[in-house]
Amino acid sequence: MTDPLVFPVGLLVGTYQDPGDADGHHHEIRRGAQIHELTDAEFVTWMFAHGAPEGVDGPWTEPALLRHLAAQRLPRPAELVDGLLTRRLLAEVPPDDAVTFARTHRVVPTMLGLGNSSDEPGLYSIGLLGQERIRVSRLVFELWTWGHLDEDLWHACETIAALEKAPDAAPPADGPGEILDGFLGTLHGLLNAQAAYVDPVERS
Repeated sequence: MTDPLVFPVGLLVGTYQDPGDADGHHHEIRRGAQIHELTDAEFVTWMFAHGAPEGVDGPWTEPALLRHLAAQRLPRPAELVDGLLTRRLLAEVPPDDAVTFARTHRVVPTMLGLGNSSDEPGLYSIGLLGQERIRVSRLVFELWTWGHLDEDLWHACETIAALEKAPDAAPPADGPGEILDGFLGTLHGLLNAQAAYVDPVERS
């Protein structure tokens, strides 16, 4: 893969009526401490960036997103994507520079960790009480659970790697780069399941 992955940034706050306009409304996304207002077309684009719809295979890159938006007959999809990238409500993650993204963002959980089972001890469930939404590997689960408490996503990967390191580990424990790659490979699934959102790291 040479094209960058694309991820939505921010948390949906809600859809609101425009004052004085009976037919007007907008959608609000909180990115860090700022609220961004989106039109319907911008909101649809932002929502589709959460991950490939069912039946669509392959990594969710900007070209894949644009093809899907065009198939949905959304007008001027490239302009919509560029606008959201400029407003930093979408983030591109090149395959050879994921660390830059990880140093400037964090992933915040929005559901409950439901643990694993004796039938599939290597898979961990995430969802609501009595309602599983997604299953992930143990390392992804650990990073999803605790990563938002670290300074940023990269620091969280370093923390997990240090905790996993053991002198007699066989096979050797993954390093932070491998943990990050595995997490990013699952992140669209977490976002699609509404189990997490991506937020920027704001440093003074």
